[in-house]
Amino acid sequence: MTKIYTTTGDAGETSRLDGGRISKKNPLVEAVGVIDESNASLGLARSFNTTAYYDKIIEKIQKKLFVAGADAMNVQRDERFPRIETSDISELEKWIDQLDEPLEPLTKFILPGGTPFSAHLHFSRTIIRKAERRLVALDPPVSSELRIYFNRLSDLLFVLARHAQEQH
Repeated sequence: MTKIYTTTGDAGETSRLDGGRISKKNPLVEAVGVIDESNASLGLARSFNTTAYYDKIIEKIQKKLFVAGADAMNVQRDERFPRIETSDISELEKWIDQLDEPLEPLTKFILPGGTPFSAHLHFSRTIIRKAERRLVALDPPVSSELRIYFNRLSDLLFVLARHAQEQH
């Protein structure tokens, strides 16, 4: 087994997918870091979950966030690497519709909180929004699919948190 540390980032740079080096203070690295943060926050939320249905959804999202990070870092648009696609967005929209359908219509703002699972989903949603803001600010821009994915994902987490709270 190789060692976990490589020392290649000791000078404040990291590798891009194309093999080039990039400063760790680059906005792209910040965006990918927030994607990683959002994945970790979903892992924390998931640790409070007791429902197989929710677990399946969150696990799929976590795996897709690895793709999203690679997609953002794939500045050369190398076709060998996976990308966020319109089908990924459609899957989020399907889940949103399924989870939102039985809920009462919103008539006021709701306070994030509730059960530990629901509260952690709300917290993850805020980190997803931060990732979206970082992605939107990048120049050159990331793909529209990647930006839309994060916008829909925050919507899904909002509905998922409401749904989970209702099921409690």
